[in-house]
Order: sequence, then structure tokens, then C-alpha cells
Amino acid sequence: MTPPQDDAGHGGKRAPEKSLELESRYRLARVMRHLRERAGLTRAQLAALLGNSDKSVEALERGDRGVKIEMLWKYFNTAEPVIVEPMLDHVIEVLTGRARLMDDLPPPTAREIAFCDRQPGPAMVIAQGSFDLGYCNEQGREWLQGVGEYRNLIVWMMLDRRAKDVFGPQGWEPFAYLLLLALEHLSIELVGEDRRRALIGAVSQAPEYKRLSTKRTPIDEVVPEIFTLRNPGTGETADFYFGSWRSFFPPRRPDWQQLVFWRV
Repeated sequence: MTPPQDDAGHGGKRAPEKSLELESRYRLARVMRHLRERAGLTRAQLAALLGNSDKSVEALERGDRGVKIEMLWKYFNTAEPVIVEPMLDHVIEVLTGRARLMDDLPPPTAREIAFCDRQPGPAMVIAQGSFDLGYCNEQGREWLQGVGEYRNLIVWMMLDRRAKDVFGPQGWEPFAYLLLLALEHLSIELVGEDRRRALIGAVSQAPEYKRLSTKRTPIDEVVPEIFTLRNPGTGETADFYFGSWRSFFPPRRPDWQQLVFWRV
């Protein structure tokens, strides 16, 4: 099914506002329920924390009512403090229709690949939600050896011993933890459940999976500002900043995102 055009000036008809609102509400409801259950809270417990009634929380999680942004912040800050801001960003994308299922993506465009190639450090184009590898620049293939063989950043990080050689003991765990949180939370409503379960099943084979997937440390407390990476081919070590963004891509194509390591 072709998604509705979001701009009538670009040759498509605008979908009925009420239909878009209703679809977004149901998708958001599934995200909210998942996050509450992941935090180990019943509806009654969450209602008490929010100062709301059980029926209000139930209505939110069924998609029976609209949600104000203040309630979103309050809800996610209470239910899962580990990933407050990234989760809220994702929720806003769900509400605005930017976040969409992406199991069958067309490949990255030449423009997206060229942008990746221009980066001076390791960089890659990753499928939003699943972290499937769309493209990796030369520096990325050199420093992150094996990532292209696994074709998925999280699976490579958890199952390929070369990932630990690259990131070292100080950097591997926080980066793996960040990726697992993204897979278990931010992939909701972005990746089909069969694909999502398959990815989680793969990474759960790693001996560190259970410990990392049950951590409750906020991201900004565990993920360092600078990663020291080791080039497995040359033995060189260097400090890198890490970042990811989607703003480079057009609003109607949020499927791919860039992950980049900038040398300090």
C-alpha cells in the first residue's frame, strides 16, 4: 500500500485528517503499552504515578482518546526513564506519520551514498529501527571490520568478536547497550514484528544479552561522549565522537539514517 502524500502540492491528494489521526493514535497506543510493560508496571501502578485513573491509562493504550504532548512526556518519563528523549522523539514521528514500517526498503539513493562517502570518518547508512546496513563508506569498512558481512549493526556488535576489538572494553558495552535499547524500543512500529523478533532472537544468543537488556541506566549516564576505536588492520587507535541524524533526508523519506564517527 502506497503511503498517502503529505503535501498536496507535490501531486498527491491529502489523506483525510481524521484517518491519519486515528491511525497514528492506534500506533502510538501500541508503543505506550509496550513501554509500560517493559518497565514492569501495571496500568493501575502507572495510573497512580501519573495521578490519573486506571480507565484513562486503559483508554490511552487502546487508542480511544487523543494525547497531549504534556501527557506523552509525563507518561514516558514515568514508565521508562532509561530512554526518555529518544522515545519521545520517536513518538512524535509516529504521531506526524514520519515513522512507518520499513521491512522492504528500496536501497539508499546515490545522493545518500555520496553523502556517506564524503564523511572523513567511519560512516554508514542504516535502516531506521532495524539497523540493517544500507551502505558503509571505506573508512567504516576499514575500522568496523566485519560489519558488512553481518549486514546488521546490532548483530555485528553482539555476535562478532571483532566488534570488541574495535571498541575495546570501555566502549563496547555502552555502545551495545545503546543499540539494544534502540532495537527493543525504538523499533516498535518501524519494523514488522516477525523481523523484530528475528533480530532480538539473533542478538539474544550473545552471552552479554540478558545483562545488557535488563539494565536500567539512563543513556546519557552510560554512553561516553568520546569513543576510542582501534583499527584492527593497522593497530592504530584514535578518539571519535559519535552521532546519528535523519534531518539530511527529505521529510517523505525518513527510512535511512546516517551513523558517523568523527575523529576528535
